Amino acid sequence: AETSSASKGGKSYTIGFLIGNRCTHRRALDYLIPYAIQTFNNKSSEHIKLGALVRNYDEFSLHSLMEASCSLVENGAVAVISPDGSYNVGTQADILGELKIPLISAVATDPHIKRASRKNLLLMSPGDEYQSNAIIDLLRFYHWHEVSLVASDTNYGINGINFFQQLLTLKTGTDIAIKSITFFNAVGHPDPMGFKNTLKNVKRSL
Repeated sequence: AETSSASKGGKSYTIGFLIGNRCTHRRALDYLIPYAIQTFNNKSSEHIKLGALVRNYDEFSLHSLMEASCSLVENGAVAVISPDGSYNVGTQADILGELKIPLISAVATDPHIKRASRKNLLLMSPGDEYQSNAIIDLLRFYHWHEVSLVASDTNYGINGINFFQQLLTLKTGTDIAIKSITFFNAVGHPDPMGFKNTLKNVKRSL
């Protein structure tokens, strides 16, 4: 979908949106994006108008992601907004960074996603390091000495676990031990029963 408008003598810019076919917020975004663009244009006093260009893609296909990204650039997008998770946002940033196009991520929180080579990437959500610090503070507050970890088997989950382990050692030394680490399949929508069995296995290991 595309919307664009410009006042006489003003400037018009196109904002691109990369939305995965499996995005749980896709239906809401179909309404929110036009509303946000219209609200900005109605209130703009600088004779600047925005247009929106949306491209959908298959989250599990690099080719599909590259095609969608290039299509946005070819059609004049000066910046791109993505509601996707950390794994795909990293790839989006690498593609768009080569083209000098800013990428704004709404929800990516992987502490390793921000690199020197990704100067075009702007993160809107606090990183997982805040979550890790909060968890460690809770462990220390309740005087727990062992913890079992459960995470998705994606780069996001693995990076999160690695960061947590490093931070736990840095802040507590050997006072708190990691008893077990369990990864679950997060491709598409995880099976609720499969995840329930994962938690049962963790409980048995305690």
